[in-house]
Amino acid sequence: MKAVSAGKQVALIAPTTILVDQHYRTFRKRFKGFPVKIEAISRFKTKKEQKEILERLKKGEIDIIIGTHRLTQDDVEFKNLGLLIIDEEHRFGVKTKEKLTKMKKNLDVLYLSATPIPRTLYSALSGFRDISVIETPPPGRRGTKVVVSKYSDKILKTAIERELERNGQVFIVQNDIDELEPLKEKIETMFPDVPIDIVHGQMKADKIERVMHNFFEGKIKILISTSIVESGLDVPSANTLIVIGAEKFGLSQLYQLRGRVGRGVEKGYCYLLTSKDAKLTPSAIKRLEAMKKISPLGGGFQLAMKDLEIRGAGTLLGPKQSGFVNTVGLDLYIKLFEEVKTQKEEEDVKVNIPVEAFIPEDYIEDTKERSKVYGQLSRSENPEKVLKEIEKIHGVLPDLVNMFKIMKIKKLAKEIGIKEVSMTESGKLILTFSDSPNILPDTIVKFVKSKGATFTPDKKLYVDAKSLDDILKILEDLRSEE
Repeated sequence: MKAVSAGKQVALIAPTTILVDQHYRTFRKRFKGFPVKIEAISRFKTKKEQKEILERLKKGEIDIIIGTHRLTQDDVEFKNLGLLIIDEEHRFGVKTKEKLTKMKKNLDVLYLSATPIPRTLYSALSGFRDISVIETPPPGRRGTKVVVSKYSDKILKTAIERELERNGQVFIVQNDIDELEPLKEKIETMFPDVPIDIVHGQMKADKIERVMHNFFEGKIKILISTSIVESGLDVPSANTLIVIGAEKFGLSQLYQLRGRVGRGVEKGYCYLLTSKDAKLTPSAIKRLEAMKKISPLGGGFQLAMKDLEIRGAGTLLGPKQSGFVNTVGLDLYIKLFEEVKTQKEEEDVKVNIPVEAFIPEDYIEDTKERSKVYGQLSRSENPEKVLKEIEKIHGVLPDLVNMFKIMKIKKLAKEIGIKEVSMTESGKLILTFSDSPNILPDTIVKFVKSKGATFTPDKKLYVDAKSLDDILKILEDLRSEE
């Protein structure tokens, strides 16, 4: 809403057509009554509809576009894109994400994920990206109980019965498409009067849409599907999930599936049923045990941290999302980055003057924001313009006269080739020159004679100064004499 109000367009990309359709419904509902134009683009739309949407998007007639990978194609153009939201970030490859974020310069990007991939998580923890963790559940949410067991018809029937008795709905996930129809027939025999349907990725788009819509509306009580339903679907009345062949699923996939239930006020149940004859590998056992141990609150974050610990952080300069092997890992990159940063800091002018010259904490409380403002001011050719922008956001400026004087001292010192400006409490200014100052030795000699100053062999100039104004005058004299 903030982006749209500022005249910018917003793009939300999600990994599946089903999730795009759900986001579209939610956005339409939440923006109802506001003059915001929202559209969705995915394989649910015909080619003619897609072409028309893209033309309107290019003209700026659409404020918010929600889509699948379709939004990454070359024919997609925006008039004024300001915000990109990538939902279920862990489902997208590096190249796709890079292509998206390069759509436009100065683009704000928001990554959403319950289980971020190691590289994304590490780049956030390292300060390359900001990170927000939502740990407070919605009011009334009771969470989900996880049951791990070997498959049996009895467990399947009991789990479904329990949910139907409280008038709820059931997800049953089986990743083998050939097994979906026989499973449906078996459950129809158990519950002859209960509406049941199947959904998987090989079905036609309109059929998927119809089945999912009926499930959202409560017309279907039991939905048998592949893991197509793992991404962010929100059906508050569906509170039992049964995964058949759970040993074949990855840890984050199981966590995502578990997140489909327990989204309303009813307690959720997640049954992870291993295949009858399956011999579980040690890693499969670890995954299933982890699912039982992960706490419902912030569990995905814990899981992602564990994933980061196990698999490594991937590479910032290459396509890998995890691991360190044979590549420039992010760890090494950060070390190099720190070295470069240190070198830059060494080139900067050090100022050690006993005066208060800072932005008060009660004016800008956030430390990161204050640091950002200092950076903007120090780099800007027009600090007054920067301050006007800050004033618009944070209100009337406090007295920053000293800060401005310090900035001017640093600028003058840098021009002359002075690497450090210090002042003692007794009123003595010490200017330390760099190895190659932008000032001739004759100029320093002339200055020393006229001001009664002292210049030592270690390239330090000692001169009397009582205030910041005195220092500014001395630096200006040195520059003008040059």
